[in-house]
Amino acid sequence: MRAHLAFSVHSTTLIALLLIAGRPVLAADGVIEINEARALAGGISPGDAPGYPITLSAPGSYRLTGDLLVAGRISSNTNIIEIPADGVTLDLNGFQINGVTTCTGTGAGVSCLPGGSGRGVDATGFGVLIRNGLVTGNASNGIFASLDARIEGVRALGNGGNGIFAGAGSVIRDCQASRNGGAGVVGSTAVLVRDTVARGNKLHGIFLQTDGRLAGNVASSNGGDGIVGGARTLVSDANASNNGGDGIAVGDGSSVGTSTASGNDGTGVVAGSSSLQGLAVVANDRGIDATRSTIRDVTANGNAGAGIDAGEGSVVRSSAAAANQGNGILAVGYNVIADSAAFSNVAIGISAANGNLVRGNVVAENATGVGSILGDNRVEENHLLSNTCGFCELAVGRTLLTKNSARLNGTDYAFGSSWSGGIWNAPIRTNCSGGPCVNETAPPWVNFALQPE
Repeated sequence: MRAHLAFSVHSTTLIALLLIAGRPVLAADGVIEINEARALAGGISPGDAPGYPITLSAPGSYRLTGDLLVAGRISSNTNIIEIPADGVTLDLNGFQINGVTTCTGTGAGVSCLPGGSGRGVDATGFGVLIRNGLVTGNASNGIFASLDARIEGVRALGNGGNGIFAGAGSVIRDCQASRNGGAGVVGSTAVLVRDTVARGNKLHGIFLQTDGRLAGNVASSNGGDGIVGGARTLVSDANASNNGGDGIAVGDGSSVGTSTASGNDGTGVVAGSSSLQGLAVVANDRGIDATRSTIRDVTANGNAGAGIDAGEGSVVRSSAAAANQGNGILAVGYNVIADSAAFSNVAIGISAANGNLVRGNVVAENATGVGSILGDNRVEENHLLSNTCGFCELAVGRTLLTKNSARLNGTDYAFGSSWSGGIWNAPIRTNCSGGPCVNETAPPWVNFALQPE
């Protein structure tokens, strides 16, 4: 009788333990806990088999209570955590998800082996939140999240694919993505990325499709472009430096403000039909390339090519282009270049081809001050000082050249042999030597060549 009772007690205990093993382990706050022992036992959510991947098939809140170190347990084609359910919150709780792939090098030199399709977190459910931990060493993406996800406080380092990918409508903030074999952060449409650092990734630092918002991000030393946004992207308070491609590149209808692009192997800022304001663009291969755009309060200094290339149909105001190895400000056609400074550029301070308004600028110590004037331009109220040639390459005429002043240039005004300005060119007065330049008989539209004392 006593033996039978002992067997009955042990049987009941064993059955209870088996039942517990098949159910999620809940913390006191109701959060489902995840660790290596629980992963190997299975049953973390309905249908979760023992081992990897861990499947979170039910909405709710899950929390790591230890690192998930899977080396020797899975292949490089296996995901570590899969989230097919909607509305899941996964708190990494400061722990790491560490796969089987090792990445070496930085920037374009990143190499990750072994390759494969395995992801650290594969969240195909809607509205998933992932936060607070390290995801590293996965053969593919560190984190893949579907629509309307939120990813915050995550470090995605040394994964074979992208560090973080998020679908449309997602938010990524306070994250780090470095030395990944793809891009650092990739987002679909209408994605917000804020206060995130992408450094030393093989491809781009941060790449968004259309209608995105990027605020307070840093992209440095990536193999491709630093920050990329499709049409209608808003970029503010960004720093893009030392990337292998362009610093900041956005599509039509975008806005880039209060940002810095420096030391990039491509162009500092590339945009079309966009608004650019409050930018410092320094020591890139080219400074700014922005056709059909508004460019205001911009500094473009020390670039290997042109400082500001306004293309066609742009407005450049209150900006400075200095010490560029090409032209300071390049305006192909139908632009307004006003109230700006072009100083000490190797080629032309302001190069204006057809149909431009060039007004109220100070242009000094360039090879040519204002040049490449072709036709149908209005050039007025500019002041040129100490250029090798002041107003030069004035080629074919049909340009109103009026109210300008030039002094201490090698040649103040040089009209090409094909110049046909005729009455379009206001007279040039040179009788200002030896005293104040006052000539009551000069008409108000006159151009002055101010002689040295």
